Amino acid sequence: MLLNTSDLTTDYNSRFAERLSKLNPEQRKAVESIEGPVLVLAGPGTGKTEIIALRIANIIKQTQLAADSILCLTFTDAAVNEMRSRLAGLIGPEASKVGIYTFHSFCVQVINEYPYHFSSIDSVSGIVNEITKYEIIRAIIASLPAGDPYKPVRSPYLHARDFLDVIDKLKQEQIDVKTLEQTISSLDDLIKDIRGELEALISTHAKSLKKR
Repeated sequence: MLLNTSDLTTDYNSRFAERLSKLNPEQRKAVESIEGPVLVLAGPGTGKTEIIALRIANIIKQTQLAADSILCLTFTDAAVNEMRSRLAGLIGPEASKVGIYTFHSFCVQVINEYPYHFSSIDSVSGIVNEITKYEIIRAIIASLPAGDPYKPVRSPYLHARDFLDVIDKLKQEQIDVKTLEQTISSLDDLIKDIRGELEALISTHAKSLKKR
């Protein structure tokens, strides 16, 4: 059975139009902008990845620019996979030609391709992959004392994947260690302020359970 390329193109165009129609006016303005830089300021979960994917697709559709001439940089491997998946749903196989990297992987590729420009760097063996990340987290957990809440006795590495997910999310949202420490400190202060209320609530809940 032969695939009709015109039908595939129509299908991708329909998906693009459908997803474009779900944007608000400001988001649509960012997507439909072809020339020059566009700055999108928005919090997590507000559709930034979708806007970038749609803008890339729109640039390819509206211009003669080749897909492999586009560079998209993000912070995590998960974001790279998400971006490529969304883009594939909009432009099909051409999505594989778009350069979508983490900042680290792109820099490593540049250094490896043009080593004569980086003579001061002895070698670049590659970025830390998922397995290495997991091994690092396991080593950190192993160093925790017995009884630590993040190191369950029966399953000491139970939270390893959760730790990696949190780190990836923090990197994606550009939250550095100092900002994280400040946030945790403010939460500690909040908990201290409402500790009495929390203890009373827990006590009341426990008593109500006993009556049942």
